Amino acid sequence: MVVTLSGVRKSYGAQEVLKGVSFHVPARSKTALVGRNGSGKTTLLKIIAGLEEPDAGEVKRTGRTSLAFRPQENALDESLTVMEEMKRAWPGLPETEEELRRLDALVERGEAGEALKRRHAELWHAYETAGGLRWRNEAERILEGLGLGGRGGALVGTLSGGEKTKLSLAKLLAGDYDLLILDEPSNHLDLDTTIWLEGFLREYRGAVLLVTHDRALLRNVAERFVEIHDGTVEVYNGGFSFFARERELRAERKRRAWERREALIRKEEEFIRRNIEGQKTKQAQARRKMLEKLEPLLPPPSRRSYRFRLTPRRKSGDVVLRVTGLSAAPGGKELFRDLSFELYRGERLAVIGPNGCGKTTLLRTIAGRAEPAAGEVRLGSNTDLLFFDQEHHDLDESQTPWEAAYSAMPSPTEQSVRDTLGAFGFGGEAVEKELAALSGGERTRLSLMRAVVGGANLLLLDEPTNHLDIEAIEALKEALADYEGTLLLVSHDRDFLEAVCDRFLVLEGKPRFLHGTAAFREYLESRGGRGAERAAEGKKAAPDDYREKKRARNMLKSLARELERLEEEAFALEEKKAELERAMLECGEDYARAAELGAEHERTAAAIEEALARMVELEEEIRALRERERGA
Repeated sequence: MVVTLSGVRKSYGAQEVLKGVSFHVPARSKTALVGRNGSGKTTLLKIIAGLEEPDAGEVKRTGRTSLAFRPQENALDESLTVMEEMKRAWPGLPETEEELRRLDALVERGEAGEALKRRHAELWHAYETAGGLRWRNEAERILEGLGLGGRGGALVGTLSGGEKTKLSLAKLLAGDYDLLILDEPSNHLDLDTTIWLEGFLREYRGAVLLVTHDRALLRNVAERFVEIHDGTVEVYNGGFSFFARERELRAERKRRAWERREALIRKEEEFIRRNIEGQKTKQAQARRKMLEKLEPLLPPPSRRSYRFRLTPRRKSGDVVLRVTGLSAAPGGKELFRDLSFELYRGERLAVIGPNGCGKTTLLRTIAGRAEPAAGEVRLGSNTDLLFFDQEHHDLDESQTPWEAAYSAMPSPTEQSVRDTLGAFGFGGEAVEKELAALSGGERTRLSLMRAVVGGANLLLLDEPTNHLDIEAIEALKEALADYEGTLLLVSHDRDFLEAVCDRFLVLEGKPRFLHGTAAFREYLESRGGRGAERAAEGKKAAPDDYREKKRARNMLKSLARELERLEEEAFALEEKKAELERAMLECGEDYARAAELGAEHERTAAAIEEALARMVELEEEIRALRERERGA
């Protein structure tokens, strides 16, 4: 185990966020932390990373565990180039390089004595061990995967906000950590980079603890789930499909247990009421004492799924939007040219492609927020357009969330306002907060809510799932599925796109259209995503349980191979250690040689200890996997 939590509690003022949380993160595991917005996920991540202290309870980390935590916002040195900033992911490397250059110069001039030569050799070994010979290739590979290829010489200060977020993520992925903690890593990524990240995390050598609203990322990376709800956690040792099924089964079992207990209590209370002063007084008193000794059983937590409707104020004409010969070149940089298409009433069109291809620019141009370089945009008759983006929030600071929702809805009722706010994560006292007290994510959710319920019959939505939890995304999916208007959408969430859209505009090279979800899946497969698996899942050709068992068998084989390799490595190190010990005995009065051999002996002994410790971990993981296979 890399981290174990026992009875962790955390409060902010009168609000208890964590109420005795206990779970562990196994070595090399890929664990997802899920829960509604505001449930305490980020607080829990910070406690695990050591950035916050719990009020009570204990967090144990194994002795050699190194932690990496990426908050959703991260500071960078804007005076450095991208590659210089990346080099900082390898601790001590810049300083080691500088000292090596100094010693190299002394050695070349013949000014280095034996002590400096030994120091030079030790430093070179440390440089190699720290990744000095491979860091640049690894950095370039990760930057390329995250869409920052060719930007190594750019100053960090010249990057956009999204690019800085990618750079922060790239630095963490470059580190060799026992536990990598990621909070919404796919924000600001496009489809290609999200697919690349998915593959990287699956192959990551250490453990991963992940918070994300991206269902495809959860399905294809996570092997176990920790759900936080009402300050407590439930652990699910299986993939996404197992989690979804088991979660419902557990909730049903808890509900039935609580109902049986309540029925028993009512029955006993009725017996006591009827007999406390009659012939069966002693029995009634005994039963009263029994009830008093019963441990309280709280009702199962509510998992109400809020639903809301999107109702256009009026019906648009058949042709909702006509784009003719449209070109965009903001700042002189051409994004697309000669784009023409029509959008008909009821269609759902997604715009996809790599970051920087012009997806948001296209939506802004259609909405009249940006001028085209050429071409024209014409709205059809009776078209009411509403554009939502991440940057501009049309909020009245004097309102509460309740008032903001009520004023945006065409025909509000108390129940419809409550359901709509609940779907977007506003419940209880939060609906009466002042808007000035809302976080950035809350303001974005409120703006999105106002946009989609405002009665427009043409919705332009730019990354609407950012800042939404899984339940809110599901509610939005259902609402858009029943929406009788027309939709133009940009999103990196593959599941959301597949569930909502029926046509896809690819803005890459020459713009082209994909028709239907089957074509979209083929597109994903061609980009390196697990398209074949996703297509099989769509056809129900391969049961989820089979994939889980196959993944477990593959992991078992991988662990067994690593154990065999470590056994051979430990044997070779033992032989090397014995040779060093013999050589040390033969040094006589050559103290310099003896010191050099002694240092090498210490390093070899430490390597043996590390190999043996890892072998013990591997044997434990293999045993657990085999037990799980037998129990399946």
